[in-house]
Amino acid sequence: MTGVTGGFYGISLMKADADDNGVIYACNLASGGDFKIYRWENETAVPTVALTQSVTSRFGDVLEIAGTGTDTKIYASARGGTEIKVFGTDDGENFSEVQSIPITAGAADGGISVVDETSLWVNGAWKNCTKIDTAGTVLASTSVPDNYYGNVLYMKASNGSELLAVNANHQDGERRKMKVYNITRDEENPELWALAETGNIERSNGNVAGNIKYKQNPDGTISVYQMTTNNAIATWTLEVPEFVEISNIADVKSDDDSDYVPDHLDSILTVQGTVFTPNYTSGTSLYVQDATGGINIYSSSVNNTFTPGDIIEVTGRVDHYNGLTEIVVSSVDDMKLIGTGTVDSSAVISLADLGEAIEGNYVKAERVWLVDPSNWPAEGSDASLDVTDGTDTVTFRIDKDSDLDGMPAPTWEFDLVGVVSQFTFSTPADDGYQILGDIL
Repeated sequence: MTGVTGGFYGISLMKADADDNGVIYACNLASGGDFKIYRWENETAVPTVALTQSVTSRFGDVLEIAGTGTDTKIYASARGGTEIKVFGTDDGENFSEVQSIPITAGAADGGISVVDETSLWVNGAWKNCTKIDTAGTVLASTSVPDNYYGNVLYMKASNGSELLAVNANHQDGERRKMKVYNITRDEENPELWALAETGNIERSNGNVAGNIKYKQNPDGTISVYQMTTNNAIATWTLEVPEFVEISNIADVKSDDDSDYVPDHLDSILTVQGTVFTPNYTSGTSLYVQDATGGINIYSSSVNNTFTPGDIIEVTGRVDHYNGLTEIVVSSVDDMKLIGTGTVDSSAVISLADLGEAIEGNYVKAERVWLVDPSNWPAEGSDASLDVTDGTDTVTFRIDKDSDLDGMPAPTWEFDLVGVVSQFTFSTPADDGYQILGDIL
């Protein structure tokens, strides 16, 4: 090949790449001596040497390109290596090392795939695919692949869904396969989205060499280009998963114009959160929380079997019922169990804090007492009682679906734990806040 010299391999096992403008890059596989990166302006150009750097051991098994022009970054690593070298450029043609990303030995043996300027995926022999930041900190480690796949490719579809592909395997029956995982919702335990096998005769590929690249298509599909050394080259058309944007609960409840009505009233939105209350009705009325706040999930007709600690995804219409912001679901399919976890600790508040800012949130008011314990509900009954801290008095709502109805009324100070709810007929809906909950 014209203009290519030096290295154990002049071009490292087909580890060539191109940027979005069609500029082609490849490197040699050095075993000490000079590591070189070559640059072709286009397919007919003569290569130039974009970088020559002395190395003391094997280097150049993996190459990845991100960006174009003076924003181009080149990522390279070695089999068994403990770093990913990053090379940058001031003129778009000549490169020098700008960063070293530390990694676990061999973590990038098979491939590097850049997500953005702050993170990347790597894949190595008999290791899970790992997402790291540019300081080498592990951000996610997948439960796949179950066998060694030597390449990795991060893809983001035009609809927002995120996919991770692995390719090339040195085990019998696996050498020509490519697997694509949907990591949109869960990078640690993704679902297998697609499986493809190229060619019809399997040949040995001891170095697990190969590559995978992709492009977006106008119809929303993705074209995936697969190369497995000694076997075949193939192009696949990939249908992508449906993408549903997840809203923060605080955003769902936002009231930027301060009229005590949610800005997203009647919008169809999706949230994910952890259930932290029992179900308070024969249909659905429970509360979920994420890192930004909590909200009521409601339906007069749709039943559920969720319990506190369940992590659920909910899609529904934003409603405002007697001051309380809710997500109203219309079908059992609008609520999905996606995992289990633990209920986060309640936030300590004073009774004076009750208001719109913490509606739907899981709270604890410490050292309060009942104004009139005789109003405590009998078993099977609801009740609204007054509690005070000596300065402020608020409503403590006991639901018959809790464990409180029928128990002896406390006549001592206690900690009140529950959700900030609201029930009012006022306009604007700026009163009627209450704590629906339990006592400690």
